[in-house]
Amino acid sequence: MSTAQPPDTLPPSTNLTPTIFLNEPTASTPSQTILLAFWMNAPVRTYTKYLADRDFLLPTSTPALQKRLTPAVEVLRASPTPVHIHLFSNGGVFAVTTLLSAYKARACAPLPVSAILIDSAPGRASIREGLRAFSFALPRTFVLRVLGKAVLCALFVVVYTVNWVLRRPDAIQRGRIALNDSELVGGDPARCYLYSDGDELVGWRDVEDHADEAEGSGLRVRREKFVGSPHVAHMKADPVRYWGVVREYLGI
Repeated sequence: MSTAQPPDTLPPSTNLTPTIFLNEPTASTPSQTILLAFWMNAPVRTYTKYLADRDFLLPTSTPALQKRLTPAVEVLRASPTPVHIHLFSNGGVFAVTTLLSAYKARACAPLPVSAILIDSAPGRASIREGLRAFSFALPRTFVLRVLGKAVLCALFVVVYTVNWVLRRPDAIQRGRIALNDSELVGGDPARCYLYSDGDELVGWRDVEDHADEAEGSGLRVRREKFVGSPHVAHMKADPVRYWGVVREYLGI
């Protein structure tokens, strides 16, 4: 792998929507379509590390709305190439599963997928992990940060209480279920979980529980557990191992 630093701008791409980008290869006949779903607030420099020399489709979404994902769905429906998914964190799980649902609603069939790489996900919902995930957006000023965390904590308590009373799964649990749903994920994709015992945001046991559930459903599962690497930082901790798995699963 090259040690050159990635630029601070995205490679040339088509903006399908403000949050969905399509990069088409220079070759006339692409060999696959790679769907990348990054974590919340991922910086542009992170995108460029993963997007160089790849075909990609990048979806992100708000709960609002599969309608915003229509351009991405149409690209996937028109693509004759195998679809490979590489997602990061619970934000990536949400983006991908929302897209899968939008695709199913539009095409009346699950999206045919060849391989899935799941980096630092899926976790389980908790107030502590929710605070860690959303604290990046809070001001650095101590007083404002404390007040912001108090507001977030109150919101999480309300959301979890409502879900408990209504006996409905939270967003993260819905994502966990959707990833193993053959009505949304078509084909027989090989999947690999890349995770770490040093991840303070998504516990390794939560990841392995999901891998066990997938395996118990007859899905093809591989586990790549890293030692000590932080959340979505396994590539940096061991690039040779990480990119070896990526090449194997994404066919690049």
